[in-house]
Amino acid sequence: MSVSGFLKFTLLLLVFLMIAPALIKNIYTNYQEMIKEKTRIAVITIEKTLTEAEPYTEQLTKQFKNNDIKAIVLKIECGGGAAGTSQTIFNELKALKKQYPKPVIVFIENVCASGAYYIACAADSIIASPSAFIGSIGVYIPHPQLNEFIEQFKIKYSVIKTGSYKAVGDPFLADSPEQVAMLQELTNNTYEQFVNDVAANRSKLSRATANIWAEGKVFTGAQAAELGLIDKVGSPTTVEQELRERVAIVGEIEWVKAPKPSSFSSFFSSFEADSLASLIVEKLHQTPLLRTQG
Repeated sequence: MSVSGFLKFTLLLLVFLMIAPALIKNIYTNYQEMIKEKTRIAVITIEKTLTEAEPYTEQLTKQFKNNDIKAIVLKIECGGGAAGTSQTIFNELKALKKQYPKPVIVFIENVCASGAYYIACAADSIIASPSAFIGSIGVYIPHPQLNEFIEQFKIKYSVIKTGSYKAVGDPFLADSPEQVAMLQELTNNTYEQFVNDVAANRSKLSRATANIWAEGKVFTGAQAAELGLIDKVGSPTTVEQELRERVAIVGEIEWVKAPKPSSFSSFFSSFEADSLASLIVEKLHQTPLLRTQG
């Protein structure tokens, strides 16, 4: 070996000896992290207006079927939405819990109202911050009436239909007493289903006292705890304590968070929302959507 080659080899050896301790320490740390025992808990966030059940039911199904997931935390920040969507997620959550038994804990930081609370009732425990808004157990049908407005501009509007109730909800037509009664029956029936499911799933609530905790009323987390709408007031630490009471936690908790829509998909979802809004405007003669939104 030449003198220059020897010097190069010596220099490389010195550099290696300088970085080797840090490199070995880093490898050891990563290896220790890999072999460390952990308990995997899934976290699913429910937010914005509920208009479609599938994204949530898919996430729930995936986490319930995953044997590595020992429990599920639903983080709810939602004021409600469509009645059918809320009820579908509620029923699917109940079915999955029965088929793949796992604890489900709900945590509410700010708001869990109406259809979102419907979903929360399927959980094993509901924890909320003391000042969170809880409840709004009720149903409504948004129904603007614009017939007098267009008459001011001498605009004539008519619908050729078959069936006395077919154009019910059209904002440009005056509702008959029979049509109003039918819409009221729809909200009444949906409300009864809502209240019955809440009472059946919340042990401290009775159907006989629904006038106290339902009727569209909204409560703080502290008030909701007193009524039995939730189980505890607290924070994420309270959620972790609740999990440790229900699950045999081995090692540390690894929070497995469901991925949120990317900005690319969100970009297209905004077009869907705009298209939906346009469709609603164009199809206002159709029966309006039952809402459980607070």
